[in-house]
Amino acid sequence: MSPSLLNAVIPALAVIDGLIHFALVVFIFRFDFSRGQLPVLFLLNGIGYLVLAGAFLASRAAPLARRRLVDAALVIFALATLVGWFVFTGGRGNPFNLGYTSKTVEVVLIVMVALHFRSLASTPTTATSARQV
Repeated sequence: MSPSLLNAVIPALAVIDGLIHFALVVFIFRFDFSRGQLPVLFLLNGIGYLVLAGAFLASRAAPLARRRLVDAALVIFALATLVGWFVFTGGRGNPFNLGYTSKTVEVVLIVMVALHFRSLASTPTTATSARQV
């Protein structure tokens, strides 16, 4: 997959997953944060995905190490979300099947970020490029 396509798909997937988590807060919990920790976790998860999507977009012109760090953060965040889902629900969905949709998005996001990270590994660093000239 081309790097430019990955640069578009990855933040889009992160935003989609963030919006799914916001939808859970709105439609299932109806902003009722007194119903336990899940609505708060969904809200924080949605915010986290939006922040990471922004960090991914902002890091495109950043040094290679920073881009790799953002990639790693996205993968770790998505994996933590998957693990959290299994811990809290046992892998069950919810009335709107947003859980299954979100997990599908997260798995695709992890794969896309892994491809992006691999493409960064083949990108020469500025210092290496300068020495080769």
